[in-house]
Amino acid sequence: MIKIAKLDPNNKVLGVYLMSDSSCRDKNTGEITIESCDLAAESLFGPGNYVPDLTPETHGTPNLGFNYDPVNKVFFEDKPKDPETNQEYTSWTLNIEKGIWEAPHRITDWNGIVMPRWKESEQKFKAKKGPEVKQNENSNWYEWNNITKQWENTNSNVF
Repeated sequence: MIKIAKLDPNNKVLGVYLMSDSSCRDKNTGEITIESCDLAAESLFGPGNYVPDLTPETHGTPNLGFNYDPVNKVFFEDKPKDPETNQEYTSWTLNIEKGIWEAPHRITDWNGIVMPRWKESEQKFKAKKGPEVKQNENSNWYEWNNITKQWENTNSNVF
């Protein structure tokens, strides 16, 4: 089965359909191509701009509301935003091989961490520790130290 995304004029995914491999094969070559899938989808679902998820040709996974970059052939979500300000995380970059947004720093220790959040103004991940949150909702925040690769207590319950 092949996932086929129907796109709007701005390359936003409007719907995702499953089609059999055989319905997407080019009648002349027997190959499954973007063009042959588009033709098959139009015959089944009506006119539109359809893009199949053909690994390794396409990257990411098509999902409702995702975007599609036709140059890099990648499906991806909207850029993440700060939940308090609704501003995009300008420092995050799109990994076009995976179709995911990545922060400038990677957390490598998730042991006991809950509620991880990115703080764009400080360029840091902050999180709380699960056992502490269970005991006290106003527990301290921890910051990820990208040099030591450890969580450090901020001694503050203010994000």
